[in-house]
Amino acid sequence: MMKMKITRYLAVLAAAAALILSCKKDKDDETTTKKDMSGTFVVDYPAYVHGNESITLIPRGLYTTDGTNIGYYWRLVGRTTNDTTKFKEDLDPANDGRWVVTLPDSLATFSIGCTAYADDYYTSSASINITVVDDEESITDRGFTADDLTFNDIRDGRTYHYATIAGLDWMKENLAWNGAGKPFYSCDVMDGVVGRFYSREEAETACPDGWRLPSEAEWAELAKAVGPTGTYEPYSDFPEVAPKLMADAKFNGTTLWEYWPEVKIDNASSLAFIPSGYAVMSSSAAPSFSQFGDIAAFWSSDLDGEDGWYRYVNENKPVLYSGKAMVKGFLLTVRCVR
Repeated sequence: MMKMKITRYLAVLAAAAALILSCKKDKDDETTTKKDMSGTFVVDYPAYVHGNESITLIPRGLYTTDGTNIGYYWRLVGRTTNDTTKFKEDLDPANDGRWVVTLPDSLATFSIGCTAYADDYYTSSASINITVVDDEESITDRGFTADDLTFNDIRDGRTYHYATIAGLDWMKENLAWNGAGKPFYSCDVMDGVVGRFYSREEAETACPDGWRLPSEAEWAELAKAVGPTGTYEPYSDFPEVAPKLMADAKFNGTTLWEYWPEVKIDNASSLAFIPSGYAVMSSSAAPSFSQFGDIAAFWSSDLDGEDGWYRYVNENKPVLYSGKAMVKGFLLTVRCVR
């Protein structure tokens, strides 16, 4: 089990993944007996998109018990953009009320509301939040410079910064190769922001040619190179090493690592760890993501039976922890070495 606290609320990204449902009782006409629509109002939407990208939002889940048609009204909160995509009189079965909207090219979270309405029924409303991101600009203050060493992955053309520490090259960014793994909240646009999340089995072969997962012995050598004087053995926790690996970075302008007096972040290694969290595969097709803003966690190459070793940093302790997890259902980010 990880030695970590329960996930705290991170305002910018938790809002981006939330679907807040509410019902509004329209009581303007007290002489009319109105009914509630049946079902659960759901809007299908991506949590993260690129700016100026057209996205399609689809309302579903509501129905009226007597077959009265339902209309939909959309609004981009705080903007003039709004539309009625289906009128209550529109009986065309091909019109499902979907709305195509293009969000501004601004790194921010935008709220969108949808109101369903029908004759003699109370209205029902859904509110969603979508965050605009950019591969190059969403994560800032990682300490990258024009003098950094870089490597180009010929599989997809993506460029990675790297640093040479104790004779070993370490990637300074999370691996984002989409030939394996899962994107953050099923949004491919987040690959270039936080990397992808891989099972231990996938991570074994995910690194570019010439690169590989770091071993526990190599994590220990890294700790010796950047940490204070001490004994660093494979499979053990490394005190006072985490701040040397963490970058006081921001996501869309909001600080990622919460401030803790005990954790004096200085990114002395220049490896720029960011708290991307982890994911667990469930019975559904989509994984469940946890602890964005709380931890950074990376696979090691070492195995212990059916479990894989990994390294992680928690926001509130200056320790580079060791841990073990199942090789299939547990998804972590990857830093490759060569």
